Amino acid sequence: MNCCINCFSDIELMGFVYSNSKEKGTCDFCKDQNTSLINALELQEQFVYLLDIYQIDSDNGLEIVSALQNDWNIFNIKNKEKTKKLLESIIIDSGEKYLELLNSKISISVPTETNELIKSWYSFKEEIKHKNRFFIESPANFESIEEILPVKNYIRDTIFYRSRVSNDENGYLIKDMGKPPKKLVRAGRANPQGISYLYVAQSIDTTLYEARATFLDYVSICKFKLLDEVKVITLRTSFQVSPFTEDLSIEKYIKYKPYIDLLEKELSKPLRKQDNELDYLPTEYLCEYIKHLGYDGVEYGSSLHEEGVNLVFFNDNKLKCMETDVYEISKIDIKHRKL
Repeated sequence: MNCCINCFSDIELMGFVYSNSKEKGTCDFCKDQNTSLINALELQEQFVYLLDIYQIDSDNGLEIVSALQNDWNIFNIKNKEKTKKLLESIIIDSGEKYLELLNSKISISVPTETNELIKSWYSFKEEIKHKNRFFIESPANFESIEEILPVKNYIRDTIFYRSRVSNDENGYLIKDMGKPPKKLVRAGRANPQGISYLYVAQSIDTTLYEARATFLDYVSICKFKLLDEVKVITLRTSFQVSPFTEDLSIEKYIKYKPYIDLLEKELSKPLRKQDNELDYLPTEYLCEYIKHLGYDGVEYGSSLHEEGVNLVFFNDNKLKCMETDVYEISKIDIKHRKL
């Protein structure tokens, strides 16, 4: 049976179908017409490789279509039964093991090493907060951090934003929009007390949320431009990646993703007035270690603005504040949940 480019959301599969299609017609699964077609069996190798990381999980797993969609967002067909029929056509003669997965609840088989990484982080947190401050006995596998954490390059002229709530509509001057003076620096999630870093966001909306701006506040927003290329460690593995990317090691991705997600969650926690500064020590140490390795900063998701992205730069000499504008907050949208 033939599937088509429109059966999939995954960009790698769409490219494979387009490149290997030798005819056009009506798709047997999504019923799109005059579209590039390919025999579903031609995708078997890719899907068998992917399904090898899954296990039957009757208690906590999902049925196969839901599991693959939640983990990878592969399919574009809205009807689950049609999607399952497509998947069955792809793996139909691949062996009993895969057909058993097709009719079971499944989940990704997380390697034992992943749980060990997560345990090491919690042990490290406890030690640095309550046992050893400067000479750490269990440094949470930081010695292999360059293998664990992805690196991201930002090119020259990339724009970032920083905001400060001001007392009036005049706002702040450009000279007041950089990182705070050392004598005023309090401990934060990334910076130790007395060490000043520059916190920025990728968008105006995100930096407004991060500044805790509220109704009728005046907010000065500075547009920073990169003067040179920078290399940062990114904790953002939550963006969708394709399991069919040629140079992606799925095993390595699955092994490290939960650990990186944990580190991002720790770093993106919003600061609260009642926070104990001891709680900042683990992520401060993490960022100091990344700086020690020679990287320019750390990228992480915003917990205050969905899909928002923040960065902390250890040295601001590669960024320049180009201009500032003053905004007035005209509306807020508070969401809440009962505890």
